[in-house]
Amino acid sequence: MAREGPEQRKQRLIANGISKKWDIKRRSRRPRGITNTGNDCYRNATLQPFFHFPRFVNWIKQHKSGGGKWPCNPTDRNRSLDFLDAMTQGILRNESYKNMDPVQRAAYDRNPNGGTIRPSDMEKHDLKHYSGCLPCLLKAVIKDYWSDEMVDNTAPYHPQPFPYSHDSLFKLYQLFQRQFCENPDGFSEELNELRRNNPSMSQVAIDRHTRSERRSNMTAQQDADELAVRIWDGIESSFNLETADGRHRSSQFTSLFKLTYTISNTCTTCHTTNTLNPEHGIGFTLDPLQQDPDTISAAISRTLNYDFDPGIPCNACRAPLTYAKRTTLNATPEYLRIGLKLTRIDPLTGSKQKIMNPIGIDETLDLTPYMANQDADAEPVVYKLHSVIYHSGQEITAGHYIAGVSGARMLGQKPPSPLFLVDDGVVRGWHARNVMAKNPIHPGSGRFDAVAVWYEIVPVGRDRLPRGFSAADRLCLGEGRRIVAISPRYLLGD
Repeated sequence: MAREGPEQRKQRLIANGISKKWDIKRRSRRPRGITNTGNDCYRNATLQPFFHFPRFVNWIKQHKSGGGKWPCNPTDRNRSLDFLDAMTQGILRNESYKNMDPVQRAAYDRNPNGGTIRPSDMEKHDLKHYSGCLPCLLKAVIKDYWSDEMVDNTAPYHPQPFPYSHDSLFKLYQLFQRQFCENPDGFSEELNELRRNNPSMSQVAIDRHTRSERRSNMTAQQDADELAVRIWDGIESSFNLETADGRHRSSQFTSLFKLTYTISNTCTTCHTTNTLNPEHGIGFTLDPLQQDPDTISAAISRTLNYDFDPGIPCNACRAPLTYAKRTTLNATPEYLRIGLKLTRIDPLTGSKQKIMNPIGIDETLDLTPYMANQDADAEPVVYKLHSVIYHSGQEITAGHYIAGVSGARMLGQKPPSPLFLVDDGVVRGWHARNVMAKNPIHPGSGRFDAVAVWYEIVPVGRDRLPRGFSAADRLCLGEGRRIVAISPRYLLGD
């Protein structure tokens, strides 16, 4: 009988307890676009994969549902402006800009004091939207996204894109704005330069400049992966870990998105090994090669196994220390995020540059060699490509973001899932073979490079299926068995 390590087995049991069945109210299961009113593309692209993770969709719907035992957390910092510093509170609470005439606004924009609100936010702007429970807001958007609201009234009844002003979407994006009401990257260096050029610059002038930069950063283009990090943080902030229910929700979140891994450092001279306590992380963040050919699977191998010199002697043998660093995976999630660090700092100028050397995207990832449990008959840990977020431009915080997603299959439709390219409000089917594994892509509006890649675990289930196994899971199980059956690793019996 195939065996899993205890942590992997526990994590899979928790994830499998969340339904994979789609509950879609409209006839068309096509993705829904979201319009871009200016610098919204990084938000739109980041959210599209989340809309297409069935276990996550069903799980987030349990928030504040009857008997769900997942209430809002009264200590969640997102739910009140009072948790913010005084300057940020002042920026968000300042609504004087709304009452200015055009001449006053033009003058104010030249010398802002922290209250500028962009035109697309003016109509529905309300101070209360800068606070909220992120799971509540996500749940509302996801329910609306898959609802029969705003659907074509003729076949094939495709969903229409949501405008920025759509109620649930607007409230979520307002909370995102609050989260980016902060000093932008490089602000300290900019401020130091201002002080050098103007030594007599007053604190009032510095504060005015700081407020202006924070307000601008709220609606500026951001790194899509940084937004994803804030979404995860917002979800975790809703768990009250002092309660059993809160700890259970935290375990479910871990089963959906987090790796558990253990790092061991071994001296290459005396072979003394120091094993650290297990840690958690959301997927991998990889450094692609800047020149030579590269793939995600190769980058994972480099990240988990490498040698390094900390510049100190070994505590055991006192020889100059070189560690062999090895990372083993105790448990892996339902959805595996691969973040690609495409930004490099020029050592001469200090400027940020985007790495343009493409990294190959594997259609399937086999993490079995890295698992802590290496029994010969252990279940393979295999993932299939699910979604990709792409970026066009020279800087991650500029340019344009789009997403490629695996859509929801029609009832009774066998794998694989249909693929779609979502560019803000425009959705089109993606029918070419292995199209999502291509990098970069050229969809007609220039070059787009993968910046974040999502994989979904494929259950293998060598043993007889347990009772109560859902039809959705049976389809995935069949797909997983086919993937493993054609893998050279398992054909050779490695």
